[in-house]
Amino acid sequence: MKCPRLTATFFLILFVAACGSPSATKFIFATGVAGPLAISALAPNSAPVNSVPFTMVVNGNNFTTGAQVFWNGVPQFTEFVNTTQLQVSVTEEDLMLPGSAEVYVRNDGMNSNTVEFAVTF
Repeated sequence: MKCPRLTATFFLILFVAACGSPSATKFIFATGVAGPLAISALAPNSAPVNSVPFTMVVNGNNFTTGAQVFWNGVPQFTEFVNTTQLQVSVTEEDLMLPGSAEVYVRNDGMNSNTVEFAVTF
């Protein structure tokens, strides 16, 4: 079972008082961890066996320019569109056998959820 990436924000409050000063100056620093890396949908999410190659759109959250789509554990050439969309080429070899392909995204060392792509008869 894969654990989801959690979202959190951390605050550090620092009080600084000058020597002999009756009041302190407060500094607040905030840092956060991005929300979970996730795939919400594949477009298309299926294709007939032995189809011609096409470009699949991977929709989701928190993609960066280094994001890479994996097809059954094999990294694919991935084009970054924006933080919610990636494009990947699905080849003839990917569509040779009927069944399901597991698709996920790796981004900054983290993996997204896995979504199935159906290769149908």
